Amino acid sequence: LFRSCKDEILTVEVLETEDPETVLCAYKTENDCVMRFTYSEHASGKSVLTALKEPECATAPDALIVLLAVIGSILLIGLTLLAVWKLLVTIHDRREFACSDRQST
Repeated sequence: LFRSCKDEILTVEVLETEDPETVLCAYKTENDCVMRFTYSEHASGKSVLTALKEPECATAPDALIVLLAVIGSILLIGLTLLAVWKLLVTIHDRREFACSDRQST
């Protein structure tokens, strides 16, 4: 025995949630994607379920961008350490020069 469902099921590209009577729902699928849908009831008793055609899946970061970010960070840290070392050596050399200049006079 099959009974026809009086409820309406719609699939859309973009969910519209402007109606205050509409309930926004979401659940995670097995692949860690998020499936979103809305549920509303009309005064006639008819229920409307509106679901996205495709679940929203997070994309993995691009490997090249991650690699370039890591290399850039290492270079930036290295250059910063070299600049600090150069500054400390310059300060130390000036103190030594001033001390030896005072001793020679």
